Amino acid sequence: MYRFKPQRTVMIIAMLLIIILIVLAGIKINQRPAISEAAHTDPPLLYNIHARWLDNSHTLQTTADITFRNEYGDPLSELVFHWFADVYRNISKQPIRDRQLNKSLLETKQEGAQKVVDDFQGGITTYSVTTASGKPLTYNHQNQALTIKLPKRMQPGTTIKLTIRYEVKFPFGAHALSYSDHTVGGYMWTPQLAVYNQSDRGWNRVPYNSSYRSDFYPMGQYHVMLDVPEAWEMVTTGQEIDRKQKDGRLLLETKSEASRQFAFYGGRYKQEGERTLKNNLRLSVHRIHAVNDQKSVDYAAVLDTVASAADWLSATVGPLPYPELKLVEAPYNGMSYSPDGIVVFSRQPDGSVRQDELIRAVAKQWTQNVIGSNASTDGFISDGLSAFLTAYFEHDQKNKPWPQPAILNTDMYPPAAPAVRLGADAELHYQTKGTAALIQWVNQYKLEAFNSWIQSFYKTYSGKMTSVNGLLNTVSEQISPQAKADLEALLTHAKPSS
Repeated sequence: MYRFKPQRTVMIIAMLLIIILIVLAGIKINQRPAISEAAHTDPPLLYNIHARWLDNSHTLQTTADITFRNEYGDPLSELVFHWFADVYRNISKQPIRDRQLNKSLLETKQEGAQKVVDDFQGGITTYSVTTASGKPLTYNHQNQALTIKLPKRMQPGTTIKLTIRYEVKFPFGAHALSYSDHTVGGYMWTPQLAVYNQSDRGWNRVPYNSSYRSDFYPMGQYHVMLDVPEAWEMVTTGQEIDRKQKDGRLLLETKSEASRQFAFYGGRYKQEGERTLKNNLRLSVHRIHAVNDQKSVDYAAVLDTVASAADWLSATVGPLPYPELKLVEAPYNGMSYSPDGIVVFSRQPDGSVRQDELIRAVAKQWTQNVIGSNASTDGFISDGLSAFLTAYFEHDQKNKPWPQPAILNTDMYPPAAPAVRLGADAELHYQTKGTAALIQWVNQYKLEAFNSWIQSFYKTYSGKMTSVNGLLNTVSEQISPQAKADLEALLTHAKPSS
C-alpha cells in the first residue's frame, strides 16, 4: 500500500517548478533577439516633412517631424542639424561658383539695384522646436547650425521625436537652392542631422565652404508632402505616393527609403522621355518648358548618354539603392548638381549638353550620395573617383584615350589633399590630379584589380560614411598591402613601403 511521503512530494514539486522556470527562461531568452529586432525595424532617422510654397514671398512654410534613434554608443545631451541654406544670407559668403553665375544675371536683370540684392539672398527662420507632445525645447540657431538641447540625456538605443517649424526664403538666380522665372527648387532646405564623430564625441558644426561643397549627412528615410501651385510639374527625390488637386494647389506626397537629403524641382517642367535599364533602374528626363525658347536640345541623346553610363556604372561599381534616376534641366548654363536620385544638367548657349559633365554628375550618384564622406577633408572620393569613372567609361565604351592632367596652381598639393587647402581649384584638382593618379595605379595593377577593388569599396560603404583612409584600407584587403601603399603614395605623396 502506498504511503504519502511529504518530503518526497515537496522535492518532486520543487523539481517540477525548477523545470518550468528553466523552460520559461529559455522562451524569454529566445524571445529577446526577436523583440530587439522588432524594436529596430524602424529607420534610425526619419524625416516627416510638410512644406507649403508661397509664391509672393518665394518661401517655404515648413514643419519637420523628426524621429531619431541614438545608435552612436554615447549618451547625447544635444542634437545638431545643419541649416546650410543660411549660406545665402550674405552674397559675399555664397558659393563662389554660384556668385560667378549670378554676376552675369545681375548685369542683365532689369530691376532696381536694391531689389536685385534682396532677390539674390535667402536663408532660414526657425520658429519653434518642440517634443512630439508639444513641449518647447531650448535651441540655438547660429552659424548655419541648429543646436537643440535635449530634455534629458539620451541613452544609446533610445528614440526621440522632435518637431521643427521654420521658413525657408529662396534666393533668385543660379543657386543650388533658388527660384528663377520658370522654376523653383534645390536642396539644403530641410534640417539635416549633422554627422556625429564618435572618436571626438561631438557633432560636426562646420559651416558651408564657399570654395567647395562641404555638405555631408547620414542616411535617412524621408516622407515629404509638398503643397505647391496646381500648375507646377514636380520632380523629387524618392517615389511619388499620392497626388491631389485642391483649391488651385497640388498636394504631392513622396517617400524615399534611404537618402542623404531630399531635393525637389518644380515649375514649368515637362517630361521628354523615359527609359528602363537592364537592372530595372528607371530613367526620366525633364526640360523647362519656357516661352520663346529658341534653343532646341536633343533630349533623346541626353537620355541615351545617361542610360549607357548608368548601365555601365551599375555593372562596374554596383547597383544604386533606389529605383529611379531623374534628369532635370537647370534654368541657367553652368549649373550642375547631383542630389540623391536627381541629376541637374545645363545646356550650352548653342543648346548642346556637355557629355563629360553629364556623365560625371551621374557618377556622383555612386561616389557622392551612396558612399558618404566629408567633402572638406575627403573630396577626392566624390570628385576624384567620379572623374576617373567618367574617363574609364569613355575609354572602355568609346575607345577614347586616357586624359592627360591639366597644369594647376595647386600642383604642390597631392591628389587627395583636403579641399580646405585647395580653395576654388578643389573640384578641378580632384578631377585632373585624382584621375591621373588612378590611371598611374591602374597601369601598374590593371583594370581588373580596380574593378575588384571598387566593387568591394562600394559594397562595404554603401549607405555609410568613409574617408580616404577607408578607401585605402579596402585596397589592402581586396588587392594587397603593397597595392594600398602604392596608391597611398600617389594620392597623398606618402613614402611607399619597400
